[in-house]
Amino acid sequence: MRPRGFSSTLTAFALLGSLAGAAQAQYGYPGGYGGFGWGGWGATTVQGDIARGLGMFNMGTGVGNLYNAEANAVNTQTTMAWNQAVWNTQTIINNQYAYLMQRRKGQVDRALAQTYDRLKNRPEMRDIENGSALNVQLDILTNPSVSGSVYRTIKTPVPKEVVRGIPFQLASEGLTMCLARLTGEDLKLPLALRDSAYATERDAAHKAIDAALKEDLEGDLSSESVNKVSNAIAALTRKFQATCDQNSPDYIPAMNFLKAASGVTKMLRSERMREVMAEVEKCPGATLGELIGFMQAFNLRFGVAKTPRQQQIYQQLLPILTEAVNGGPVAPAAAAAEKNAKTAAEQGEIASNKAGDKLGSAASDFFKGMGWEHVDSQAKPRAPAPPKPQN
Repeated sequence: MRPRGFSSTLTAFALLGSLAGAAQAQYGYPGGYGGFGWGGWGATTVQGDIARGLGMFNMGTGVGNLYNAEANAVNTQTTMAWNQAVWNTQTIINNQYAYLMQRRKGQVDRALAQTYDRLKNRPEMRDIENGSALNVQLDILTNPSVSGSVYRTIKTPVPKEVVRGIPFQLASEGLTMCLARLTGEDLKLPLALRDSAYATERDAAHKAIDAALKEDLEGDLSSESVNKVSNAIAALTRKFQATCDQNSPDYIPAMNFLKAASGVTKMLRSERMREVMAEVEKCPGATLGELIGFMQAFNLRFGVAKTPRQQQIYQQLLPILTEAVNGGPVAPAAAAAEKNAKTAAEQGEIASNKAGDKLGSAASDFFKGMGWEHVDSQAKPRAPAPPKPQN
């Protein structure tokens, strides 16, 4: 069972960060998909920056025209809508989970408030070791109300040994909830996909996604469950492409829906954690702001500290995160974000439904401009580039 309690009541689920313009929206999915808004670990020299800049300029000249059309589809407003929608939905998911657990004790409101207050202000050792106390502070700092340009001003140094020792965990619940919202009700499907010709494939997708969502909320999401979802969506897509007239006005909305479902499934693939760990190994040392940006870009949470070294790292990080929330340069924005998150979490089922609907819409808008090769959940991950020969 992955750590929850009230630590995820304010779960921040901003996946992508801000985009400066069309040229920066070249997502290169999936290899660089998670890196939106993250500019690296920041250990540079003037000469190195100049050389890297010239190299990137020449590289961009060669590939710019190729990707420009697709990049234009991922505009800043669409990305902002996606960020906000997934964050709102994850907040509701975790609040409902905590509500369900505490309702059995008959003291919902008081218990939730006490739990949150303990995690934020007086965490116990178990709260620190399971990551809950750190995730509460992280949730406040990565709320979309606290812009990336603000929290990146946090210059508290974090040694590379600390960054490399953090037991990161991929936050997957919001993605499985997004799939459930996209495909859970036939009346919300695009018109073309409601045809009885796709009933078998639709039912298979419903069952696979429902099972994955249940597994994800109760514990760790397995690769087997992700594969079942991927296979079901791929089967529905193949059937649709083989039978639907591409000149039909209903074809494009259905394909946009299928792109979103496949793209979200691809983000659940375990290969992403290998990509994350490869980036972690490159870290030469960072600031707290860079660490937060990295976790936001790759949709990461603090997992359970299972070794004495990881527990020691968490005890080092928690005071730094707490200082950033309560007294650092982002403190005013963080306080406002915390208040807004509490209000959103208290809205109940109506807010949950609204957030879920927005999440599905944001997913469709975000993925529809991408080519199928970028969202295909069954595509093999790219092989790493061979090392360049030394001169």
